[in-house]
Amino acid sequence: MPAPRLAPAARDEFLGQTHVAKVATHDEDGSIRITPLWFTRHDDGTIEFSTWMWTRTAQNIARDPNVTVMIDTVEKPYRGVHMKGTAEIGPESTDPTVFGRWFGRYTGSEESGIAYAQQLIDQGGPRVPILFTPERTYTWDFSEG
Repeated sequence: MPAPRLAPAARDEFLGQTHVAKVATHDEDGSIRITPLWFTRHDDGTIEFSTWMWTRTAQNIARDPNVTVMIDTVEKPYRGVHMKGTAEIGPESTDPTVFGRWFGRYTGSEESGIAYAQQLIDQGGPRVPILFTPERTYTWDFSEG
């Protein structure tokens, strides 16, 4: 029996919340790497992440853009979105407002998000946006029944 699905409006609302995405990429040896990342969803349905270009996640995407993303709850009622698609890496930036505006969703305010982005840039260098385009989406919603 298939799992109950999130209606499109409920899916969009769910993806507008501050869950942590689990981003799966392919390591060079073919194994799967799963990385937890903050995200923001754009109006066109793409999802943006941010990391440093030197990370294994960014290196994997540069080599193989096929990515799987899961965003779900870990407490009842279990709900989630599982997406398969492709990702591309944008240009490096040392401007904390590029990422800090949407980091504020997680830190509590745009100002604190920008400060956190600056801290990350100071610690690890320029950051890159990762833009994920879902091609297949699966959802589940066990809040009913």
